[in-house]
Amino acid sequence: RRLHNFDMYVLPSRNEAVGVSLLESMGKGLPVVCSTTAGARDYVRHGENGRIFLSDGEDDLRAQLEEMLRDPEHLARMGRNSLQLVEEHHSARQFLQRFSVVLSAAGLEDSRLCT
Repeated sequence: RRLHNFDMYVLPSRNEAVGVSLLESMGKGLPVVCSTTAGARDYVRHGENGRIFLSDGEDDLRAQLEEMLRDPEHLARMGRNSLQLVEEHHSARQFLQRFSVVLSAAGLEDSRLCT
């Protein structure tokens, strides 16, 4: 609920296997930042909807944040790009479509798991 109060979302974790919080932030139109070793990096297009910094690289993290904050218009554009990426590639509908393919391949197309 508070994400609308922020200009960006930073996930400094090195071991985040699935970046659910990152996707939630993108879904609120925030540019995002994560490390090279976080699984969340798969959702970030460096320079387009956020930045990826070197894991354990405090100086690189600082540099990425400074670069983002230097240009408020680009920051806003990255936020819009985040929202668009979530809507096009990571929505609940997209997840269910991909999951139904998995169920079908496993011979469970009549399963009630998705209901």
